[in-house]
Amino acid sequence: PAEVAELARVLDQSLADGAFGLSTSWLDSDALGRPVPSRLADDAELDALFAVVGRRGGFVEFVPGLLQGTAMDDVARIGRLSARHDVTTTFNGLVVSGGPGMPGTYVDEVRRLKAEGARIWPQLSPRTVDFRINWASSMLFMTQTEGWHRIPNAPDDATRRALLQDPAWRTAAREEWDRVERSMFPVNDPGRVRLIEVTRPELEPWLGRTFADLIAERGGHPSDVLADWVLENDLRPGVVVVGVGNADADAVASWLKDPDVLVAASDAGAHVQMMCAAGDTTLYLARHVRDRGDTTLEDGVWQLTGRQADVFGFHDRGRIAPGLVADLTVFALDELHWDEDVFVSDLPDGGRRLRRPEGGYRFTVAGGVVTQIGGHLTGARPARVLRLT
Repeated sequence: PAEVAELARVLDQSLADGAFGLSTSWLDSDALGRPVPSRLADDAELDALFAVVGRRGGFVEFVPGLLQGTAMDDVARIGRLSARHDVTTTFNGLVVSGGPGMPGTYVDEVRRLKAEGARIWPQLSPRTVDFRINWASSMLFMTQTEGWHRIPNAPDDATRRALLQDPAWRTAAREEWDRVERSMFPVNDPGRVRLIEVTRPELEPWLGRTFADLIAERGGHPSDVLADWVLENDLRPGVVVVGVGNADADAVASWLKDPDVLVAASDAGAHVQMMCAAGDTTLYLARHVRDRGDTTLEDGVWQLTGRQADVFGFHDRGRIAPGLVADLTVFALDELHWDEDVFVSDLPDGGRRLRRPEGGYRFTVAGGVVTQIGGHLTGARPARVLRLT
């Protein structure tokens, strides 16, 4: 109880200092495969934290246990707290064909909770969910704690190499590969794994081919084939898992138009070496508004601006009107382009991250000051911390 009281005190101070609310997860594990602390929070802890958010007028974002089989229970649990404390909540992880019941069962549950007084909003991105494996730190194998999760989360390359060559590790990895039921890495569908970078010239004929091709030609257990491939490429092969979700553009379009779904789902840069979530709004405008005509330009802009502002309580922006903050984006619809992401090395110590090229916007204006012209920053930085109003 004393720790819960301290958590509530720190949250209250954080909200007073400008935070919007609380973010939590039932998905994540640490490098050793252990649940992160938020997954162990009991109802008393969550109730105390929601009470603080409710008093302060903030909102809650959460990720349900999509890989643990608890997602529906987590959505219902948060929905009940939302209604009890009059708190707006939103969750990441809604994808088309992302697992049993996705997304229809989840949206049905959201509607049921809303009927009971909850303010709960699932987020859906128009982007295909693809993951590039970061071999220095990755959550892609986190349901394979005895085998493959240990490789990208090992402390150094020497440890990785030793594990990949260890017969005992290989045995454990094969057995776990065969029995795992849920995994972001498609252990039972290697055709969705693309080989996009190699470190040796003799391996270049494999570029653009799939892991399924590699297994077919080399034979053996898929786990062993992958282990050999990682070793052959000096522990840094370019491997992308494609179509984890949202591969069906027609189905994605139908759910993006659903009144109980928000067009959103960036992870705010949490996995910059595995995926690039920047540009979702550009993809939405270019593909679903311009190219496919799934919705009108007016509605598309509203979904990305005014609707978001209204749902989350930013009432001083989100539309163009006298007295509101002049945060503006100026564009011509036929000039927008959504391009493939690329690696850049601009993190501390030369660390790499995925970045998407600019999308063809003419101007970005923050608080009435132009900050971007034709894809180039002006150097002006007028924006400040947003406040809920």
